[in-house]
Amino acid sequence: MVKPLGFVVDFVGIFEKLEAALAFDSDVVASVIKNVDVLKDLFRRWMEQEAQPYLPFTSGWDDKAKERAIAHFEDKSRRDEFFRFAKQLQSLYEVLSADAFLRPYSERFQALMELYALIRNAYSTSVMVDRELTAKTRELLRRHTSATNLRLPGEIAELGPAELEALKDSDASDTVKVLNLRKVLAATVERDAASQPFLLSIGDRAEALAQAYEDRQLTTQQALVAFEQLALEFVEADAERTQLGLDPNEFAIYTVLKEYVVERLNADQAHTLNAVFARYPDHEWDAHQLQELRTALYQALSPLVGGDIKRAIAAANGLLKLRRV
Repeated sequence: MVKPLGFVVDFVGIFEKLEAALAFDSDVVASVIKNVDVLKDLFRRWMEQEAQPYLPFTSGWDDKAKERAIAHFEDKSRRDEFFRFAKQLQSLYEVLSADAFLRPYSERFQALMELYALIRNAYSTSVMVDRELTAKTRELLRRHTSATNLRLPGEIAELGPAELEALKDSDASDTVKVLNLRKVLAATVERDAASQPFLLSIGDRAEALAQAYEDRQLTTQQALVAFEQLALEFVEADAERTQLGLDPNEFAIYTVLKEYVVERLNADQAHTLNAVFARYPDHEWDAHQLQELRTALYQALSPLVGGDIKRAIAAANGLLKLRRV
């Protein structure tokens, strides 16, 4: 973020009292006032010129208007350029916020900041947080903006069969569907990975997929299909865990084994390997226990992978990456 311009904010708008308040000589006060006039001219120019390409996307907050704005900023370079402008504009607003000069621009400034918050939220996997706004801009949005204005159209908070079906059947654009799935997958992994370690693999793949989409290595349709598959994998995995009667650690092991044990994979194998981990509870910080655990895993995995040592090593490495709960 661009560093806010240096100025004595508390006295903006009451310059007639500035000299007495600070006990500066008149030349210093005149210089301060002159510098503020420069900032006003800059703010005016930005609002009347640089802001013009963005203002058409602030004319409505229904879902279709939001989709048009989100589609316009799909290109990352265009989005970054807008973010830089919005942050610089916030900095000027912060300095000038007590001055009546801003009144003719207040509605347009608020609309631009709502657009910034919407786009920032749409293309981020995390919820937009207050620290991304300057204090006066944050106060303005809290007073005058509905939280629903800043959300994705059809935004979903939970990842379940009903939510996925509703999103799939909605008339939202493919871009909005991709962004919704990207966001809910990231939120689910962040919230539940500690208790459901199998989510870590889904999270890693979702992050790689999001980066490929961001870099335009995938079309929107390709990204949508891939995100839908990841979301479905989570839903089906949770149902499978319940059906198999496995706890989170055992199911995480079972999920890794799927990649290496092609035939005769069953829940008992996950039980057995989980018991191996239980014998070495301090392996994450005890090098001796880690070595013993690794050896025990090789021995347990070897018959499951047909004696293939390289495959047993790869499977053990995959199991050791799991976060135990």
